[in-house]
Amino acid sequence: MKRPVRSILLIAASLSALAFGASVARPPPTGSGWIEYKYYDSSNNLVGARLIDCTGIVSTFGVSQGRVEVEQGPCF
Repeated sequence: MKRPVRSILLIAASLSALAFGASVARPPPTGSGWIEYKYYDSSNNLVGARLIDCTGIVSTFGVSQGRVEVEQGPCF
């Protein structure tokens, strides 16, 4: 009886962490802000980027792999 409860709690905690991680990098609605993803390799060299501007235009370069940093800002 104890084991199924523990499994359910573990699954719930995992899903909560996953949902939180996904919400942090979620793009803002078009017109309200911009978001930029920068990708770095294991030597901390910038290897790619993805920018969604205030009009919704997506610009990319390089690869979308490695450590990612996310920046967001408002549209003026």
